[in-house]
Order: sequence, then C-alpha cells, then structure tokens
Amino acid sequence: MNIALIGPGRMGMAYAKIVTQHSKANLIAVCGNTEKTTLQNAGILDVPLYFNNNWNQMFNTHPEIEAVIITTSEWAHTEPFIEAVKRNIHVIIEKPLTICPSDLEKMISETSLSSSQIFVCFTCRFDSRFQQAYHSLQTQSIGDIGYMFSRRNSDNVTASRVSGKIPMAYWIAGHDIDLMRWFTGSEVSQVTAFQGNQNKAGNYYHINLLFENESRGLIETSWLNKPLPGIHHSRFDIEGTEGKIEIDISTPIVKHTIPSNIIAIPDLHDTVPIGNTLTGATPNMIQHFINVLNGEEPALIKFKDGVQANRVCQAVEESLKLGKTISLDSSGLVVRESIRV
Repeated sequence: MNIALIGPGRMGMAYAKIVTQHSKANLIAVCGNTEKTTLQNAGILDVPLYFNNNWNQMFNTHPEIEAVIITTSEWAHTEPFIEAVKRNIHVIIEKPLTICPSDLEKMISETSLSSSQIFVCFTCRFDSRFQQAYHSLQTQSIGDIGYMFSRRNSDNVTASRVSGKIPMAYWIAGHDIDLMRWFTGSEVSQVTAFQGNQNKAGNYYHINLLFENESRGLIETSWLNKPLPGIHHSRFDIEGTEGKIEIDISTPIVKHTIPSNIIAIPDLHDTVPIGNTLTGATPNMIQHFINVLNGEEPALIKFKDGVQANRVCQAVEESLKLGKTISLDSSGLVVRESIRV
C-alpha cells in the first residue's frame, strides 16, 4: 500500500514512522505547511517533501499514491480530504473530520461519489483497555448498559493550541462520543451541555447524552489548570444492570521523579518503542487501517463513525450556545430544540 502524509506535525510524524515499519506499506511522500517546519519535522524521512500545502503537486507527481494520512490542524482537514476523495485515494484522517457543519456535508457528498475508503483516527478503540471492555460487553457480562461516565481532563497549556481556533467540543469529546456509541451500539438521540466562563484561559464542559437504547452517558472535560501531575485526570466507567466496568485511565504504572520534584508519568498505552518497533494503541490503529486497505481484515471504524461523532459535537455546540437540549434523529441531524433541564 503506497501512502502519503499531509501534515507532518507531532501526530503525523508518529503515523509516518508506523507506516515505515509495516511490511506491506510504503511511505511515498510528505506534504507540509511552510518549508521550514516541513524540513524540520520530516527531513529525517527518505521521501520527497512538498511545501505550502501543495498536496495537488504531490498527488500529480506521484500517481502511485493509493492512500493519504491527513493530520493537519483541526480547521484544515476539508480541502485535502475532498481533493483526495475526488482522486479515489483512500483517506486516514485525524478526528474530527471537520469543525464546520457545511464542510461535513460537502465531505459526505464527495465521498458518496468516490471509491475511497475513509478511516477516522479514534485511537481509543485500539487501546487494549477499551478493547477488553468492549469484548466483555459483547458477552453481556454486566447485563444491559444503563449509564456511562467519562472524565478526560487536560490543562490550559495543552488547550492553548486550539483554544479560540476551534469550538472546544470538537477537541477531545469526539473520543468519548465514539466510545459510547461503540459500547452501546446505539446512536445519540439527545444532547444537553454545560460549560464554564469562556472568558478565562481555561474552561470545562459537561456533556449529557441520551442514547436511542435509553442508556445515558456523561462526559466531563476540564482544562482549567496549568499542567499538574495529578493521577486521576481520566477514567471511564460503565454501569450495567448486573455489574460494572471501571477503566482507570490515568493511574500510572511507571512514575519518573526528576530534579525539582517534578513527576513525569509516561503513557504506556499509546505509543511505546520496543527496539525499532512502535507498539501501543496508535500503532495498532494505523497497522489495522493498512491491513484493511490490503484486504486482510474488516474495518473496525468506518466513515459513518466520524460523521456521527461530528454531528454530536455540533449538537453540543448548539446546546452550549442556545442553552437548550438538542434532539437528534438516527443520522445525527437536529430535529428539535427544547428547554435545557
């Protein structure tokens, strides 16, 4: 599988390295923003580099490209996506698909006319902890799901990359919306959201979701503080009629204490190098997408999953803006607004 990359930032370069270690994938070319940052980030790769977001030049020069990974900033996904799909090039894209509702409809329309396969990077589905929970749920080990709670807190320094540039519901919540859809096998029918003072550097939101199967989910995300070594920043709980599943995402297995008593807690689940091989949830995901494109296994994530998560994020923003509960149909489109309780 011949793959190109658009957006050689932190995540893009991680994906590129995973592609190079796959025995049935070739990294063909990389397209970045400025020449300086592209050379700085991707100069170590032994492939042609293209600058100033000139992905058309890259596609025209390399007709052998079969798939492209899009890891540009959240607000810059639409144009390269549509160009790739028009050329029937498969797309692996960071979430969210887009932050603009009208752009989402353009993406849906272009995809319907294309043979491209679309994969959205919901990394959590490839984390062994969430995979174990999913397989337990398939056996009805805790009965029917009644309630889910997700806490995925960040900090105001990390959030500063996107704060003021995108509606914040699109930033992190997509992961938890996708997990809840995946675990319940049900679509969101109602969204009620609350947030703090938007004038502050940090903020928080609570998102209350009602699903078509009548289960509920609560998503809590805060980025009020500066970076702190707190160990209870993230968790995911699933309450069933006959039991529960508790995933303590943030409890460290390894803690590094360095000078000035700073505690570093490395992530041992996302990307961990073992020798020259990257392991963890992100490598699992990219390797899976390549295997799907090579016809070796069925896809665990489809374009629809990204579309539905986007539409729920859109409903969250509407709820925050209007101060109302937003009702959705099964395709994620808004059908009614009502007084928020």
